[in-house]
Amino acid sequence: MKSLRKNSFVVLRVAFGIVWGIDAAFKWMPSFLNGLPDMIGSMISGQPAWIAGWLNFWLGIINIAPHAFAILIAVIESVLAIGLIFNFFPRFVYSVGFFFASRVERR
Repeated sequence: MKSLRKNSFVVLRVAFGIVWGIDAAFKWMPSFLNGLPDMIGSMISGQPAWIAGWLNFWLGIINIAPHAFAILIAVIESVLAIGLIFNFFPRFVYSVGFFFASRVERR
């Protein structure tokens, strides 16, 4: 029974790693790397004031160095995918993944 639980956890961990890997692959595409400010900007219209304020805050930060910020996001997601699939530094990867998934605005 313990082996089944352990194997189930491994399958779930690798599956999440594959999902992060697919998402990271999209982040490495030129449309994301060159269009991050436009993506964030297009989300602002029609949002409640408090969400629009939060998105404007991030848009201001992203506009400082939009390409570098997009690369940073792609690198973090790639590292998370590799860490989950190959079980490198699991506690660190789980913590960063949890924080990153709860903070990054998804389309």
